[in-house]
Amino acid sequence: RGFTGGAVAAPIWERFMRQALAGKPASDFIKPETVSTVIIDPANGLLATPGCPLQRDEFFVSGTEPDEYCTKHGPAPENPQSPPLVPEAKTKTATDENVTP
Repeated sequence: RGFTGGAVAAPIWERFMRQALAGKPASDFIKPETVSTVIIDPANGLLATPGCPLQRDEFFVSGTEPDEYCTKHGPAPENPQSPPLVPEAKTKTATDENVTP
């Protein structure tokens, strides 16, 4: 009574996962080939330009990435070859996200 969402579920899930993964080595998440990562301006969701003060890596199902550049913070790159993809070697583990195992 009086609790909502994660306040009750998260501690239960944490205890379950701690036991379920006990003794198993941490491993990197392998991004599916059907997912692409591009750099966007989080203020508008468009592809970031060098002038965008805030930039964020964002994941998309391949083919659904934005195809327009932000024009609020400067011009779009001339003759862009493709959206500004994030290097594929960039993977994160739970510890990279400051998540308690």
